[in-house]
Amino acid sequence: MSALTEYKDITDFPAQHYLQINNCGMRSEIRQGMTIYRPRGRRDHYLLYLQSGKVLIQQGEDMIPLKEGSCLYYPPHTPHLYTFADDRPASYYYVHFAGEAADESMAMVSPRADGLYEIRDRAVFENLFHRLRMVYDTHHVYGERKRPMAFPEINGVLLELIDALIRSSKPAEKRSPGEIMLASAYILEHYTEEIDLEQCAANAHLSLSRFSHLFTERMGVSPRRFILQLRIDNAKELLLYSSLNISQIAESVGFSDPSYFSRLFSKYTGMSPQRYRKERRERRG
Repeated sequence: MSALTEYKDITDFPAQHYLQINNCGMRSEIRQGMTIYRPRGRRDHYLLYLQSGKVLIQQGEDMIPLKEGSCLYYPPHTPHLYTFADDRPASYYYVHFAGEAADESMAMVSPRADGLYEIRDRAVFENLFHRLRMVYDTHHVYGERKRPMAFPEINGVLLELIDALIRSSKPAEKRSPGEIMLASAYILEHYTEEIDLEQCAANAHLSLSRFSHLFTERMGVSPRRFILQLRIDNAKELLLYSSLNISQIAESVGFSDPSYFSRLFSKYTGMSPQRYRKERRERRG
């Protein structure tokens, strides 16, 4: 292999949200010889799914192949070195993501020293990656500098993708239905609405107390706190990047009472929504 040049990233953002996507997409017609080299890795989690072609990944002193229909996972701060090594053009999906929910979710994937996972149901996995890419592209404005993306729809698809990886990482007899992951994906898509947690528990075939216990164990926070964090995080985005007033923002993230929203926002951020907007916008210049 010829002398390597470090790949320069412009999307390696630190975690700013409970769950965020820093970059994702699909690349096709990749020719032999293209090499990605990140000697220091990235701060976020990285999944690469090879749809077709051949990729060689560095493992110690060796370069080992990633099979078609398999996924490569790099945890944060892990060096990256892989190269496309086939005369036939390659196609792959990728996603970089960060946040507490990312750390907690990827901890449920059965660890492998080589970071390689053969996907059992390729059609499902590829469909989820396709959906993730479509949502990401829909909300990314061409020509604007990219920034972390965090909102219910895209986070919900990402959690479904991780759940599919978790299932593939475990022997068939040991795989669980992933009810808690699916419940969290549902909450991510509907958190601005009135969510019936008893119904979520019933859908997972659990009592409410057992559901809450398992949810807290896996996600690190209770279901109600999870919903509140999502609402507050989304409110921060709207305060910074929209022209909506406080009442409109409260309603947009699921609060019917603007005063109650302001009290909760102040409690969990240490400042009022008005002050948060003013200070953060001044920092942006």
